Amino acid sequence: MSDRFGAQQRTLLVSVVVAGVLGSSYPAVAAVFPFVAAVTVGFSVFRAAIRPVANAMLLSAGLSYESVRAYGSIDFGISAVGAGVANARLGSVVFCVFGVGMAVLAVVLLRIPVDRRPPTESVGLRAASLVRDRNFAALLVVASLMGTLFPAMSASLSVYVRSLDGSDALTGLSVAAKTLGEAAVFLTAA
Repeated sequence: MSDRFGAQQRTLLVSVVVAGVLGSSYPAVAAVFPFVAAVTVGFSVFRAAIRPVANAMLLSAGLSYESVRAYGSIDFGISAVGAGVANARLGSVVFCVFGVGMAVLAVVLLRIPVDRRPPTESVGLRAASLVRDRNFAALLVVASLMGTLFPAMSASLSVYVRSLDGSDALTGLSVAAKTLGEAAVFLTAA
């Protein structure tokens, strides 16, 4: 595997496969809290690496960050609506669909050609050297903390809206507004 793949691709591939397997296992472990907790922690750990590694790969390929984020926002909006409709109609089958989607992503990753540049040109090595800068290190710590809070806030939004006797449609409208706003900002910046 090391001959065909770069370190970023290997990391992304492992993250996608493990997150796909763990995400697909939710219906099977749903009845026992310790299993759900363990699967959720494992899923979060492996899923957390996907976005930054994918961003690093895209940026090292010369794509603009704004374009990548704009299309990512649009994709998220379409996927969220599709997953919501599928979940309402099919229930826990959505977890299997997620697993299949992650398997397709893994196959796509296997087919991406690797650029054989020297490691000194790697985005990861350049980013690692920035940690010596105190301002960047402080920003990294704050961004990491915020990175753990945002998913928790997003996950609790639907619970909070329901506690106010709001509907899932209101939560969906909130997510749609965020997604459209983000896509518009990044499309304008691109």
